[in-house]
Amino acid sequence: MDEVLALARAVHALEPAPLESTDREAIGSHVARVLDALGVEFAPTHAEIVLTEEGPKIIETHLRVDGDDIFSLVKDAVGVDMLDFQTRQTFGEKVLPDIRAILESDREPRCEAIRYTAPKAHGTFVGPADAEAVTRNPDIAVPLTPGSELTGHGSFARIARARASAPTAAAALEKARSTVNALSFLFTVPSDEPGTV
Repeated sequence: MDEVLALARAVHALEPAPLESTDREAIGSHVARVLDALGVEFAPTHAEIVLTEEGPKIIETHLRVDGDDIFSLVKDAVGVDMLDFQTRQTFGEKVLPDIRAILESDREPRCEAIRYTAPKAHGTFVGPADAEAVTRNPDIAVPLTPGSELTGHGSFARIARARASAPTAAAALEKARSTVNALSFLFTVPSDEPGTV
């Protein structure tokens, strides 16, 4: 468990999260209380939490499905298409029975991970060093377009992402990590002092 959690700290998303049943129940109960306190009765939501020694704590919550392709991870990992169910619910359909049936069905264990690369780099993005290899791999996406300026790090400086599937969380995380870490990118970087070499 410690190894998986250590890997999870470095990855952007993992579905389903490798949690003990007591933690999963505590999170569900805590998020339900927060949504009840906010008066949320209808709509897709997602909450970002951190587990502390005192139990789960909310970082933020939203009245929408998750971003960053997490809804695709959920669909592939557990079979629930959150965008489809959101649309159906919006038009008045009761969707919880269908969601419960999917979650209770017998499925092969499958974990989905996604990892982004956001290096601390400055310059103009040229593209992947091996564009053909990136194009051939459907698990890799490069959302940054050539000519874009990269001026920092973090989620606003993401260059690419890699997705991975595996029977276990640790295997999915390792596969996504190794795929994205194997990528190289080209930048043009101006000199601070014109005319210098």
